[in-house]
Amino acid sequence: WLDSRVGRWIVLVVGVVEIVLFLYAWQVEPRQLDITKHEVNTDKLAAGERLRIVHLSDLHIDGRDRLPDGLADELNRLEPDLVLLTGDYLNDPLPDSEEALLEFIADLESRLGIYGVAGNWDVRAWSNARSLLREAGAHMVDGFATEVAGSELPIRIHGHFDASMLEAHGEYPGFDIALHHSPDSIEDLSGKIDLYLCGHTHGGQVR
Repeated sequence: WLDSRVGRWIVLVVGVVEIVLFLYAWQVEPRQLDITKHEVNTDKLAAGERLRIVHLSDLHIDGRDRLPDGLADELNRLEPDLVLLTGDYLNDPLPDSEEALLEFIADLESRLGIYGVAGNWDVRAWSNARSLLREAGAHMVDGFATEVAGSELPIRIHGHFDASMLEAHGEYPGFDIALHHSPDSIEDLSGKIDLYLCGHTHGGQVR
């Protein structure tokens, strides 16, 4: 049927659609700002109390034009109590990319601080993302847990924890948050953690 006129038109149309989707994924979607809001109820917060968390993942910065214009200002207008980051910050080690990441994180405002973990791209030898984040004032929590200073509600943040590590730390009376780059460990930590945040799926294709 490929030798028929209809078959050739079908192949042509499919090819054009694939090219359009590739260009959209390459040039449009990475620069498109979309803020998704979720409300999580917990009895660990007293009635009327709120904890606002901004979660960012998979920035994949490659050059100064990768981030949407005004992203830091837009996030600061949300007045977050916590900013939590779950990896894959850079696509390359070029100075423009590293400077863009450093400036972006430094421009974020968070009442209780910025905490993050590395992604799979950030463990490559050429990625300087973790040290840049620390330089910008973020707390990197890969492989350990830390309590958030200054919070009325006790908050503990775990970075890349598994169930055995969590059990070794014992029960926690406050709000327990796990940061992972990927969703792989969520079943192991289900029922043992108050909130699990991850990225890796680039837009939530897998939930």
